[in-house]
Amino acid sequence: MNTYNNSEHNAPDQRTQTEQHLSKADAAFDPIAYMTQPRLLTISLGLTRIRRLMHLLGNPQQQLRFVHIAGTNGKGSTAAYIHSILCSAGYKTGLFTSPYIINFEERIRINDASIPLNVLHDIGLRVRDAALRVQQECNEHPTEFELITAAALLYFAQERCDIVVLEVGLGGRLDSTNVISTPDVAVITRIGLDHMALLGSTCEEIAHEKAGIIKDGGHVVAWNDENASVNKVFQDACRTHHATLIMPSFEQVQCLGITELSVAHKEEAPAPAHDAAPASDPAPASAPTAAPVPEPVPSVPYENVMQRFSYQGEQYKTHLLGSYQPYNAVLAIEAARVLRSRGFTIPQTALHEGIASARWLGRFDVHSTCNEWRCVVCDGGHNPQGARALAQSIDRAFPHTKCVFVMSVLADKNYEAMIDALLDYACLWVCVTPPSSRALSAHDACACVSRTAHERNATFSVCEAHSYDDAITIIQNSAASQGVPVIFFGSLYALKDTYNSLCSSGVLPSTPWGVSKK
Repeated sequence: MNTYNNSEHNAPDQRTQTEQHLSKADAAFDPIAYMTQPRLLTISLGLTRIRRLMHLLGNPQQQLRFVHIAGTNGKGSTAAYIHSILCSAGYKTGLFTSPYIINFEERIRINDASIPLNVLHDIGLRVRDAALRVQQECNEHPTEFELITAAALLYFAQERCDIVVLEVGLGGRLDSTNVISTPDVAVITRIGLDHMALLGSTCEEIAHEKAGIIKDGGHVVAWNDENASVNKVFQDACRTHHATLIMPSFEQVQCLGITELSVAHKEEAPAPAHDAAPASDPAPASAPTAAPVPEPVPSVPYENVMQRFSYQGEQYKTHLLGSYQPYNAVLAIEAARVLRSRGFTIPQTALHEGIASARWLGRFDVHSTCNEWRCVVCDGGHNPQGARALAQSIDRAFPHTKCVFVMSVLADKNYEAMIDALLDYACLWVCVTPPSSRALSAHDACACVSRTAHERNATFSVCEAHSYDDAITIIQNSAASQGVPVIFFGSLYALKDTYNSLCSSGVLPSTPWGVSKK
């Protein structure tokens, strides 16, 4: 069982009057405001500050075991699958992810519970005091992500987690989560072009940064990319570090379609042969030529449907309906097998239950509506690869169907390619400025969509909305929305406001976290 030295918290109260005065100020300390203050929001990759910070905190990460996850797309979903599997197997499992969707505390979880605010307060004080010493010694204050990483690791050790699923924030090699030593398994999800100014201009360069989480003697599960040069980066890194590499064969994955939850065990015809493996860079086929796939019965709530797939002849089911989710689940399955070899007891029933019970907000998240829309889809895909994956998911879930798109995107993303990937599916396009200092304005987004539509001879309306409430009003007043999916996409940072507006306007009966409509 994990142990952690927390003796300083158990010492007798021998504080001076000055210390007691300071403790009153500490009582009003807001850990979230402190860690997210604007001056700390800079991205400054490197391990010097985080190593010193963790040293001053007693290196709590050394008391923990880890699944470390890097990659461009699919990190969060894969983390959710692995976390769910370990919880189903009875392990006290920490989960660290970013960014948060609803509230800050959800980034730091043990099993199904986010870190309590009172615990975050106490841990935040310890992290703050150590960070001030780092600033004095290094002439640099730790960044927001370094502070949050430190708080999470301190919490997981304090609570004696059996294992922690740790998602990389950015890259891998110089990410603050890489302060840990060799994990029980390192998982690398699909590689694509994102954060190119920091990570490199090619997939190979970006893969090199992600491969930085591979350590001596480790075990690695990596996405089997159709780009052999990307795979070679991971193969070479594992050879250098004498690490064991597993790259699952996606040819052994068969997508069996979307089915009602109540008939999840019913035999169905397998999906077409071209669904056997994900394309490395799938070109978005136009909706009229998409191969039909079994879809939910309209009277059944979308929350009660599941996607079925098989891997190596064994069938699984998942609530995550994106076309890419079976392949993320396969990475989780292979990671669980590695953990078995490392001494964790994970029955096959726990593996199936974990895949089936995993939830991950905002990733091709389909909801039934209270109005004439066919459904609402919320998708945080925010790069070209994510947009192409969204197109594939539309093909599978809604074949032969046009969609209404509501786009919110950051200005530093390749939004032109995202628009290009989805244009053929649109019957109406609405742009909203997302809540971020890095946002692309709705006006500029509309201009780009209109320009691309003109070049492609596409005929649909493009509208600028001043808010998500305004976007919903525009859609409700448009005949184009009758009976079609309405898809909100482009930024994880927009999801909370999107869900709140959908609920307050009466489109959804409640938010996914349980707040009912007015």
